[in-house]
Amino acid sequence: ASRVPGTSMDFLMNLAELLVGFGRQYPSDKTAAGSMAIEVLKRAAEMKGEDPLVRLKLADGFYTLGEDAAALGIYDSLTNEFPDSPQLREGVRIRLVELHVRNGDRKSAMEHLRALLRVNPVNVLLIHQMGNLAMDEHEFTTAEDSFRQLTVLRPDWELPYYGLAQAQLSGSRPRETLTTLGLVRNKFPVNYITEFLAGMAHVRLKEYGQAIESYRRAE
Repeated sequence: ASRVPGTSMDFLMNLAELLVGFGRQYPSDKTAAGSMAIEVLKRAAEMKGEDPLVRLKLADGFYTLGEDAAALGIYDSLTNEFPDSPQLREGVRIRLVELHVRNGDRKSAMEHLRALLRVNPVNVLLIHQMGNLAMDEHEFTTAEDSFRQLTVLRPDWELPYYGLAQAQLSGSRPRETLTTLGLVRNKFPVNYITEFLAGMAHVRLKEYGQAIESYRRAE
């Protein structure tokens, strides 16, 4: 049916959905049904539909079937669409972040996170993800800013303090690391991570006696 002349893009995408559903219902045929669904979606993509909602549905189809490259290309073309639906625009960006991270392109993921944070600057999950990605990319100033913001927005959430301390230590700011760990000691029960990071900071500062004490407490 997908090769019948005049077949519409909407029909093809509905057919792909049926094939995916068939594969879920009959696991033994899932691989074959998935392969057929991908071919149907590729045929739909060749029609180059202009309706953003149709293109979003197409991208979602490729995403569901693990065709990351195809999904990325379409999602990327939709970042400036849906001016009257902030939720859809956010959903597109979130998918782009997920796909870029999954494919090892953390810098692109961070660019989309920045766009999301311009709209929603106090979303703690997005800020936390930005901090983690910045650490992976050795962008320690960005990581430090992200984790510090989280300690302000969620002062009783313990995890961002360790992220902040690690960012400061990785950014060659061991004295600031110790200051952050002092806050941790005042707010939360002292644990292995606190003392281990303190030991590393003291070593960076050539305070070897204090480093040994911290490492002993970490044992």
